[in-house]
Amino acid sequence: MLRHYVEVDGGDAHRVYFQGTPHLGSNLAALRSLLEVGQFIGDLNFGFDAALASAIRDGHGQISHDLLPDSMFLTYLNRPSRPRHLERYAIYRGKAFSRTRSFFVRAALSSTIKSLARRLDEDGSDDISVEFARAALDTLVLPDEIFEGDLCVTSLSAQFEGVEKIYDYRLNHTALPRDPDVVEHLAQQLVSDNQ
Repeated sequence: MLRHYVEVDGGDAHRVYFQGTPHLGSNLAALRSLLEVGQFIGDLNFGFDAALASAIRDGHGQISHDLLPDSMFLTYLNRPSRPRHLERYAIYRGKAFSRTRSFFVRAALSSTIKSLARRLDEDGSDDISVEFARAALDTLVLPDEIFEGDLCVTSLSAQFEGVEKIYDYRLNHTALPRDPDVVEHLAQQLVSDNQ
């Protein structure tokens, strides 16, 4: 992580632009292993050896542990006594849903869960898979990254206390670095920083 390089290792950086960086972690980091399995299966189209080589190159998935909220890495990096270079930092963050859309997505999720639970109850089966499905429905909750962020990182986690240059966009996590408005703004910042 670049902050570790600048703040811990003493590396030099004139200006650092973060785009959707989870400074406080992301609950979705726990799903990294599922993404890796999906990638491995997709890579099987290129043959088993190529898929295995790609999985090995990707490392041991340490990032999934380091980016969890309250991980040892983030706790160490974010401790208050750490020297900061806040004047060098600028943050670009996204929020996928407006408050209204977030309300409708929550309502749709709640309605879907109730409908599925009703169907399970109407089935009347005491099969173990039905019990498992009921338990899964009871615990189904979408993380704040969905409703209060860019679908991967909450707005709060993308923020870094003390950084003054924060730019907000109505975008999801993957659209943020490719959006023409973000790219244009970032290019203008780079030009003005180098004058």
